[in-house]
Amino acid sequence: FGKATTMSTMAKTTKPRRVDMSKQLSATLQQLRTTRKCGFLQLGTTMPAWVFLTPDGNPVDGDNLRHRVFYRLMERAELRRIRFHDLRHTFASLLIQQGESPVYVQEQLGHSSIQVTVDVYGHLIPGANRDAVDRLDAHPTRIPGASETDESDDDFPQVVETNGAGERTRTADLLITNQLLYQLSYAGAGGLSGPPHARGVRDDRRNPGW
Repeated sequence: FGKATTMSTMAKTTKPRRVDMSKQLSATLQQLRTTRKCGFLQLGTTMPAWVFLTPDGNPVDGDNLRHRVFYRLMERAELRRIRFHDLRHTFASLLIQQGESPVYVQEQLGHSSIQVTVDVYGHLIPGANRDAVDRLDAHPTRIPGASETDESDDDFPQVVETNGAGERTRTADLLITNQLLYQLSYAGAGGLSGPPHARGVRDDRRNPGW
């Protein structure tokens, strides 16, 4: 019942952690505190520190809260019955779906590892992979050292690898790690649409493995 926007709770590991509260929730609790304090002053008794109280001022029993309050509210709202604990999953799912960082969700839930958070809620990130590749098109990046004029061997330093089966020619530029970057390197060098194999031309000199 303080003015903080966070509240302390105990994790499964018995370590305390702080959970953020929204401004709306904080304002609601402040209003409840003011109203309740006035009521107990009129009774001449000290206001209990608990948030959820019975009419007698005692802490609410967990079973009574679920069966007499929570389930009845769900019936009135015509919602299917869920566990009280499922509200925790709803909280995390809504955060993920509105684009919050999984790291933030991990901190709020008190997961011991980000892997736990990703395994449980990662599928709720809609279109995350597609958005990532679309951003590559929106912000093209030139490969350092690529020439804008002639396509020459100096523009694409190469090394000959003799280990393994046969002799192979590979690029020494470690940034070119996949076919997409390989194509972009050709486009940046000479304005071509892709490497020779993408245009139907063999280039055994550069990459005899095609």
